[in-house]
Amino acid sequence: MIETLIALETAGSRCGVALWSRIGNGVPAITHSVYNGVQEHAAQLLPMVSQHLESAGLRPADLNAIAFGQGPGAFTGLRVACGIAQGMGLALDVPVVAVSTHAAVADRVERTVEPQIVAVAMDARMAEVYVTVLLLPGQCEADPRQLPQSNQSAVQWAAAPGGDRNVEAAASLAPPLLHWAAPAPRVLAGPLLMAAADLPVWLAQGRQGWLAQGKGARVAWLIGEAWAAYGEKLAWPTGWAMHAAQAPCVARVARLGALAWRAGKGQDAADARLVYVRDKVAFTMAERAIGLGGNPRMASALGENAK
Repeated sequence: MIETLIALETAGSRCGVALWSRIGNGVPAITHSVYNGVQEHAAQLLPMVSQHLESAGLRPADLNAIAFGQGPGAFTGLRVACGIAQGMGLALDVPVVAVSTHAAVADRVERTVEPQIVAVAMDARMAEVYVTVLLLPGQCEADPRQLPQSNQSAVQWAAAPGGDRNVEAAASLAPPLLHWAAPAPRVLAGPLLMAAADLPVWLAQGRQGWLAQGKGARVAWLIGEAWAAYGEKLAWPTGWAMHAAQAPCVARVARLGALAWRAGKGQDAADARLVYVRDKVAFTMAERAIGLGGNPRMASALGENAK
């Protein structure tokens, strides 16, 4: 018996596809590929899915579930992944699993025996950031009943064929080998939208409380593209360590999606939802006509004439 899940990630400028598969009680394997190209997600995603299935000798009908990164992230990109996941789910009559984009970023932190706190900050543009604080449970907390019946206990990562143009090297994953049944990150705060300048103070104020919720957590990580995007504008809060990873990894979306699906958390394709956080991204033509511009959320008031 083979279990298979395809994962889609389009929250940023890159679009990624990963195929998670497991034969019997063996060790799961994940192949993944990434295409770097702005505004090309819709054109690239389905051909990438086909490439993964063909390389594995599978048909779409062999898939058990579809996972996708649900945000927060770029609005258009998120809709592409969600729409394709819904379409495939409905056509194949299989469940869809929505995976937090921020959880997929946090999952790149190497697991330890002790729990760890991870603050994910992604660039929301307009001098704002999307931020979520998550707990990475200690690796020892994995349910032994979920472990593969094998001497191996690590996911086998591999890059899909297709050339360096669209393949993310497995070495960029942290760590290259990860216990496949490590518990998924758990949200402690967020996702929130806030001014980038407010982020360091907010993290410094909340650190001790989050560590207490972690029940023994000692390490607090900062991770995500916002720290590089805003550079010197973001003071490094005391007591946090900086992690090198900046973006979500589609292989992590596949891992977390597989965990959720095997735990019975898949949903009907029609019920799949995105996490936007920001509820207004542009002014209407009428609002622009009366002089409104910039970030709608930061405007002091829209005025009675704005419609």
